[in-house]
Amino acid sequence: MASVSDKITKTMQGSNPNVARVVSPRAAGSDTLQVDSLSGWNEDTATHFMSYRVDSAGKVVAGSQRDWKGIANKATGQIISLSLQAGAVDDGNLVGDIIQAGPTASWSNDLASALLETHNTDGTLKDHIIEDKNIAKKSITAESIKDGGITADKINLATAQSLGYSIAAANLDSTNYYNAGSNRSRLKKQIIQRGNITIDGERNEFVIGENVKTVEITGTVMAEELRTYLYLIVQHKKKDQEDKKYKQVVHALGAPHTGYAGVTVYGVLHVEAEDRISVLHDCTGMVRGQYSNITVKSIA
Repeated sequence: MASVSDKITKTMQGSNPNVARVVSPRAAGSDTLQVDSLSGWNEDTATHFMSYRVDSAGKVVAGSQRDWKGIANKATGQIISLSLQAGAVDDGNLVGDIIQAGPTASWSNDLASALLETHNTDGTLKDHIIEDKNIAKKSITAESIKDGGITADKINLATAQSLGYSIAAANLDSTNYYNAGSNRSRLKKQIIQRGNITIDGERNEFVIGENVKTVEITGTVMAEELRTYLYLIVQHKKKDQEDKKYKQVVHALGAPHTGYAGVTVYGVLHVEAEDRISVLHDCTGMVRGQYSNITVKSIA
């Protein structure tokens, strides 16, 4: 809706604004002006215009020009909310006064004031003027980011966790070992450890750090000389639970073929800082550690 406080203003609407004439006297101080036609005048915003008088020869009467700002209403032929510009004296309007829309000194000043809200005087954009709410979703693509444009100090750690920044992976005991019954997989050879998931080698557990909310667990164990089966179990211990209170959350079972078996277990868990995750292998046979590994990774 148009307002006389608009700083960015239009002049025309569909065609050039006609030069209007006053059809009813306006007393000094009145904020409404009646004219014969406002064809082509803009109604979307306030409009800058000028009024002046001409003599019988059609020449502008010296000192009669006034610069104005107001809101056009084509339906009524009125310009309302009149605001006299540039400190001139309002001496009213007479029938026959000419009303002409167009750029005035005040129009230029309003436009400059609006631009200077966001721009420096040399036309460059002011610092910190663009906020998150002004950027359309999905408008920033990989191609629009210059090489090396994203540095570590610009990355929100919580966001990085959801993109898989935190990860820890380890091979099991590479010396191979005989396993009888149900035991926690031995995390003996670290493959990678990055971010806020760490490996507790003494307890053979993955420890969850700050800002990690969801993790993906993938464990693959290979064994030989099996007498029965190879059974994998993912365990989850909340930070406030006693050591023996683990929750078994994902299972995978494999039957041996000529004494060999390889089993992969996969799961997704919601976690909190200080939670612990481990994988049990239940079998009677030789675990091949160099072919077995467990990975815990943060995901969205």
